[in-house]
Amino acid sequence: MHTYFLGREEVDAYVKDLVDRLKAQGELFPYMWCTLGYSGEELAVVISNALLKDCESKIRIIPMNYDRARKAVIFQDEQDKAVFANGKPVLILDSSVHSGNTMLAVFQTLKSLGAKNICSYSIVVKRNSAYIPNFFGVVIQPHDRAYFLLDKIPNNRLMPFGALRKLCQEDVDRKPESINSDLKSLNKVTWGDLWYDYKAKGSQIFVYENSGDILGFVSFIIKDWKLFIDGIAVDKKCERQGVGGCLMRWAETSARSSNCNSIELWAINNRIDFYKNKGGFESKPEELNLGSEKYTRMERKLLYNLDSCHLAGQL
Repeated sequence: MHTYFLGREEVDAYVKDLVDRLKAQGELFPYMWCTLGYSGEELAVVISNALLKDCESKIRIIPMNYDRARKAVIFQDEQDKAVFANGKPVLILDSSVHSGNTMLAVFQTLKSLGAKNICSYSIVVKRNSAYIPNFFGVVIQPHDRAYFLLDKIPNNRLMPFGALRKLCQEDVDRKPESINSDLKSLNKVTWGDLWYDYKAKGSQIFVYENSGDILGFVSFIIKDWKLFIDGIAVDKKCERQGVGGCLMRWAETSARSSNCNSIELWAINNRIDFYKNKGGFESKPEELNLGSEKYTRMERKLLYNLDSCHLAGQL
């Protein structure tokens, strides 16, 4: 997996080259621009700013969208359909092309409306796209991702205060000896138990500490291209403060940086819907009965990661 960050300078350089190439078409310079979604409109602004004022004033922007459910191209203004009958050159703009199906559908729609000399541009194109624009900036792999039109590169983020750190020997004698959460089984797990898991089983234990208190922990093991979350708990005193989400984000970051294909965990039954709706997990046909607590095994596939067979061939 590769992540590409294209800052404003890189985007401006691609746009300048595009403008020069369009101008070279002379009388076939496209003055009708069909923008796809909000990102297409933003891209049109950047391109128009690179044009001379007299040329920019002649541009007609025609906003469009694609309804995936209906597999239909939607015009923001239905009256815009009539302008293509004159056969003048048209430019389709989309910030990124993934499957290519959207841009292909727009191309076919414009052709059916009488458009001639249709060209297209996208900053990012995925290699397996079914439609390749006439002009494009960067080609990326199917599992890669790209961020662009950014004035700055966004940092990863967890909690604004406190420390997310590994469990250490000194924590074993800490009082209280465990987290006070809503789960009885996790409340019985002491810092000593977790330290044993780290030393004897190779578990990775991270705790979130703030104002001298440990307020949450996550324990996971990475094996066979999977990250298995053995336990995650948050103290009652800081519920609904985002600590649980912080711990989950760090687990996912660890999984991605280790080229894992998926994340697995045992979810207590009253939290299954939460993991499904908020975390994108799916239930597996395995259950665990601990008497007062019942659990279901769940899995979340990680997108943008190469499969393990491909990775093994690269090692």
